[in-house]
Amino acid sequence: MIRTATRPVTIGGVQLPDGARLFLLFGSANTDERAFPDASQFQLDRSGQPAHLAFGRGIHYCVGAPLARLEARVALEELTRRLPTLRLDPDVRLRHVPTPLFRGFASLPVRWQA
Repeated sequence: MIRTATRPVTIGGVQLPDGARLFLLFGSANTDERAFPDASQFQLDRSGQPAHLAFGRGIHYCVGAPLARLEARVALEELTRRLPTLRLDPDVRLRHVPTPLFRGFASLPVRWQA
């Protein structure tokens, strides 16, 4: 995400002038163990959700966030209803897509028994 400093600021010991262009990388933003207990674990039932950056913040908050959450919930509920034995393939090592902008997997191999 690209942002512009609106005033002189120091970030991580680096002084940035007013108007400096910043290229922000969010690769680990939502995996801070100080904010998210067991942050690296995907937990559908995680309680006490702290604020995360998936849908932005403030005036940049995604207006489609409620729809995205609903779509994800419906899709996961239906998938688990139709394929209750669906599991990640334990024999496949997951490989991240090599991109500086987003974290994701190249594929997500699964197994299930009919």
